[in-house]
Amino acid sequence: MTPLLDTDTGTLTFSNGLRLEALMAPAALSGRYATLRDREVFLEPCPVTGGTLAPVCLFQEGALVGVTLFASAVGGRERPGADRQRAFLMRRLHLKDPCPDTMGSVCVRCPFGEVLISTDPYTGQSAALISYMPED
Repeated sequence: MTPLLDTDTGTLTFSNGLRLEALMAPAALSGRYATLRDREVFLEPCPVTGGTLAPVCLFQEGALVGVTLFASAVGGRERPGADRQRAFLMRRLHLKDPCPDTMGSVCVRCPFGEVLISTDPYTGQSAALISYMPED
């Protein structure tokens, strides 16, 4: 099984065959997006082991610079609680949560950029932001 995130390149590979790669052009998503708004592309929820993730892609100057992943279903539940969302995101990204009790933000630097996991204290929504840094 291919991991969701390649921690060297930042490539995201979903069970349905969708691949999101650092600095790719929006044209590579032709026919796959649900909504296109200026610089943001809202993709349909994608299946991954144990649930579904809804990716939102951010493009700048014609290149993918970030992807935010939202847990839309976890273990068959359409509206999972904050702790389940966060644990699910951590598992899919092969990260260990250093603060599961406080649900504080976690930033991990990678060769391609960084991964930021955060949980909104008011809504309980957890998200993972994968940011790509341009090569020098």
